[in-house]
Amino acid sequence: MGGECVIGEEKHNSSWMVDVEKMLEDDNNPDSRRMDEERWRVQSIYRVPEWLKGTNPKAYQPRLVSLGPLHHCDSNLLPMEGHKRRALVHLIKRSNKQLEDFISAIHDVVEDLEAAYGKDLPVKLRNNRQTFVEVMLTDGCFLLDMMSGPYLDYEMHA
Repeated sequence: MGGECVIGEEKHNSSWMVDVEKMLEDDNNPDSRRMDEERWRVQSIYRVPEWLKGTNPKAYQPRLVSLGPLHHCDSNLLPMEGHKRRALVHLIKRSNKQLEDFISAIHDVVEDLEAAYGKDLPVKLRNNRQTFVEVMLTDGCFLLDMMSGPYLDYEMHA
């Protein structure tokens, strides 16, 4: 919504008035209100807004590992991808299930997962469902594997 900000004056931008009047009209329309409520109810994962980052934007950037699609493929986080895939393999082996079972389980909820990210889902993943499923499966299994410890089936690497 456009407009200008004027403090201490009685100045009204006609665009602002049109925007507010449209919002008032939409608020009285049950279908429009339902769509707005649906949008807010569905998206549950957001990027940190720029204004909140303040003077320390790096505080909100992952330094070691990314979980989920928002920071997927950040070059400084790529070294962990091999570890995440190894954790995925360990979890699948311990489950006595097939990889296809895990992929199918993600496909069963993929629309809900995409909706949870809403407009913040990176375009490269919004347009490539297979990669999105791979990211969600790999990162989810990595997280579950790390939480399940102890890591008795991992070999020590020097």
